[in-house]
Amino acid sequence: MKKVFWMPESVSHFRRWMRTQFAVFYSIGHRVRIGVLPVIYVLTSFTHSAFAQDEASRSAYHAEIDSVLVEAVKQQALALVPRASVVRLGGAELLRGGSTSVQQSLESLPGVDVRQRGPLGMQADLSIRGGGFDQVLVLMDGLDVTDAQTGHHSLTLPLRPEAMGRLELLSGPGARIYAPGAYSGAINLVPRRADSTHLLLSAKGGQYGLRDIFAGAAHRYNNLSVMGYVAGSSADGYTANTDHILYNGYLSTQVDLQRGVVRVQLAHLAKEFGAQAFYSPKFPDQFEALKTSLATLTYQGYSGRWEWEASGVYRHLSDRFQLFRYNAPAWYKGHNYHQTQLFSARGRVGYNTRFSRTQLALVARYDEIWSTNLGKEAKRSRAIPGVDGARYTHSGERLNLTAALEQTFYFGAWTLNVGGMSSQNSAYGLAYGYGADLSYQITPSVAATVSANSAYRLPTFTDLYYQSPTRVGNEKLHPEEALTFEGGVKAEREWLRASGSLFYRMGSNIIDWQQESPTSTVWRAQNVKRLNTAGGEVVLSVLPQLSFLKNVSVAYAYCKNLSDKEEGKGASYTYDNLLHLATLRAEVPCTRWVSLLPSVRYAQRDGKYTPYSATPGATPRSYPANVSVDLRVTCHVPSVDLFVEGTNLLDAERVDIGNVPLPGRWLTFGLQYQMGWR
Repeated sequence: MKKVFWMPESVSHFRRWMRTQFAVFYSIGHRVRIGVLPVIYVLTSFTHSAFAQDEASRSAYHAEIDSVLVEAVKQQALALVPRASVVRLGGAELLRGGSTSVQQSLESLPGVDVRQRGPLGMQADLSIRGGGFDQVLVLMDGLDVTDAQTGHHSLTLPLRPEAMGRLELLSGPGARIYAPGAYSGAINLVPRRADSTHLLLSAKGGQYGLRDIFAGAAHRYNNLSVMGYVAGSSADGYTANTDHILYNGYLSTQVDLQRGVVRVQLAHLAKEFGAQAFYSPKFPDQFEALKTSLATLTYQGYSGRWEWEASGVYRHLSDRFQLFRYNAPAWYKGHNYHQTQLFSARGRVGYNTRFSRTQLALVARYDEIWSTNLGKEAKRSRAIPGVDGARYTHSGERLNLTAALEQTFYFGAWTLNVGGMSSQNSAYGLAYGYGADLSYQITPSVAATVSANSAYRLPTFTDLYYQSPTRVGNEKLHPEEALTFEGGVKAEREWLRASGSLFYRMGSNIIDWQQESPTSTVWRAQNVKRLNTAGGEVVLSVLPQLSFLKNVSVAYAYCKNLSDKEEGKGASYTYDNLLHLATLRAEVPCTRWVSLLPSVRYAQRDGKYTPYSATPGATPRSYPANVSVDLRVTCHVPSVDLFVEGTNLLDAERVDIGNVPLPGRWLTFGLQYQMGWR
């Protein structure tokens, strides 16, 4: 069943079903109602496929189920084993919520900490279950696009929520088959697929000179589908040096083959923004400009009991960071310029039987950086495109080769998944990851899971090499490692969705930036020996489908670092996790034409920060707890939605990162025109 927080899911109807199991339909991404069931298999794995034993039966099986298998290949989910920690937001939820950036969409998920420096997707750090912003594996359509320069850029992705088919979250490690790096979890952004002709046009305006436009179209002709959009936004800023301008374009093409699909994606994003005190309150008048381009090619297919995938991805990111936007002092040597390139290829093959599933994946990833200060001094400098007289003087590179093997067994109501992963890195040598997940289907609507998984992540180029008046990298850093234990239960009915999970993570060699002394203004990258974290999430969604209330969802997440804080004293990020996070969301149809989407969010962050002061040794301040109330009012007329929305209506003080205040009350309005874009 698809995890839904505050919207009902779609239902597809099938009249025939032969020699397969419910899990195939799960992988499509929505609930399925089946009219005639000749054979019922109660299985819990949503990626397993059952096959007949003789050739004649197998031929009959394919004649009935091929179309479903092709759809399953298109919509493969992030997690390979059903767990209480896997959450999905469908395209309808993302669209109705009104988000215009990945960051905004992620804020509604339990256990997710989006520490924003700038709103509307300008800059944000993504953490899961108290982990760091470099510890999340970021996937786009199942392909690893995690930024090797810094986790600050991992969410600089050229895919808007309006163009997503779904957003997936895996809390905790376990994404071995995709790539290493899911230390604390992973997210997967899945684009929409065209099944007919769709169109979406939207425009938004509001306070602080906000302007946002989106124009998207999708079309399907026989076995060829195309989807694309162009978008842009700008604002004057809610305070000094918080203005921005952003452009984004995306195009994808998919060809459906007899037994598989081929997909191509091309995307580009460019943004510039005032970065008021983003990285150092000592020099607050900062500015940053980013450009990222993305190209992917994927082939997925199946034949008999076999399935396979071959994919490649290229990501290019350029970054210009100005410590001084205006009036730079005489000692300032110039702006920081960085250019990173990611080349990655993955091959995966799976073999299915009625009682098991075997998967083998091979992943090769190459990262390269050219910079004015990240990396080692290059033998030959390289000209910086578009900047007269400036050159890249430093460079770095690394190659990572990974092999992952997973085996799933089905024993009646039990499902057991075990797997391992090994990586050979050109800079750090050999590393291992392993894990096991056990699931039991207590009743047709209630399942319980337990798991134990290890993970690791490599230092970023910023961790290793960054040099500034306030930040100093460390080339001697070791990779981070963690072992996470988790247990959970989830129940799903027509009118009720409920889940609960607990986790305990034992981390070692955690990378953080620490003060050299209590009065120092310099932070140096260091390995923290250990950091153990415990917590859990509870989610309850009720879908009464009444005339005055469609659905309501309540979620609560708790996360606590258990290690001695003296060991991390003076740290920049490690101990500033969200301690409590509670959300309440609902959909209230007032009339046939008007609906309300209210949401309430309570957040209390652990840790303290030192307000910037000219006086050394200023008293540290606790992060303020806050209650943020948002409301979206939509007037529905044929094909057009007119909306007004307000964020932080109570004008609560919000600080995700010390000395970087977020906007208070913000009112916006706009309209959407839709033709089949649901």
